[in-house]
Amino acid sequence: MEWHINKSKATCQQNLLANQDEILNKITTIPVSVVRLLEKFMDRAKLWPKSGRALVAVSGGADSLFLLNMLWLLKRKGKISDILILHVNHGTRPETKQEEEFLRDYACALDVPLKVKHLQMNSRDSNFEERARKARYEFFHTHINSGDRLYLGHHIDDSLEWSLLCSFKSGEIRGRLGIPLVRGAIARPLFCFSRAQIKHFMMAHKLPYFEDRSNKDKKYERNFVRLEVLKTIKSRFP
Repeated sequence: MEWHINKSKATCQQNLLANQDEILNKITTIPVSVVRLLEKFMDRAKLWPKSGRALVAVSGGADSLFLLNMLWLLKRKGKISDILILHVNHGTRPETKQEEEFLRDYACALDVPLKVKHLQMNSRDSNFEERARKARYEFFHTHINSGDRLYLGHHIDDSLEWSLLCSFKSGEIRGRLGIPLVRGAIARPLFCFSRAQIKHFMMAHKLPYFEDRSNKDKKYERNFVRLEVLKTIKSRFP
């Protein structure tokens, strides 16, 4: 099931975002230098959409909401003309309903349309991560038109984790190089930031986001690499 939410600011729900102006004011306090850093990175890497339309995948976590906030600021500068938020509700946690409601209100506050895809998945399945990833990308690709860019919130730490994971599981060179900055219409502009920097900006400016408790579950391979392997490496090479 897919929902399209594009409510006017006047009809936005107020249950999670009590003061929309407060949220917008917080976003605009992100330093100009930070916005300019992302802008220059996107200039150099030629990451702008030819159509002017930016699709952004938003889970509700710090990374994707930081990306959305930054793209919204860049839209105000005229770097892009339109933004469409894409959200996938996997239905695997009780919190997903609250996260979706929050994103509906957040999209209203920004006056940006939102499309939501509902899935019914079981996180206990052995191939859950791959099936969930495939379902997300199928949803994303249905909304990409010629000249559009789909922006994902991966940062440079994600690329390192993926590189290590691929090194452990396969001898292929491609995966060891990390997550690609660009692949087709997909781009990852947050490669110029680290996880710590993003969290710092979100917390320093008191911008809301959700913490997915499954990110602490070491049964998932990426989590194990991040929480165990990289933790050991960083303790040895701080």
